[in-house]
Amino acid sequence: MRRRYRRKPDQAITAVQLDREFRSFSYRKWGHDQLAQPGDWLVDNAGDIYTVAADTFARTYREVAPCRWVKSVPVWAEQTAESGSVATK
Repeated sequence: MRRRYRRKPDQAITAVQLDREFRSFSYRKWGHDQLAQPGDWLVDNAGDIYTVAADTFARTYREVAPCRWVKSVPVWAEQTAESGSVATK
């Protein structure tokens, strides 16, 4: 069964935009190489560190305090019957 999930306002993340000129960089996370581009956001979600594409971040987060953001759109989650992977952006 698919369920709608929305973070509570007190569950903010810390994020800063990588708004300097640099070449993209890659890092290993979730078992694969991830690529960060200029303009992307560096997120600390309760100790889980990763980047979010600039367009996705602008569309899905709202600022609640300096460098503190909450997800402003719902996430849909479904428990799986078996292990696997899901392709993402």
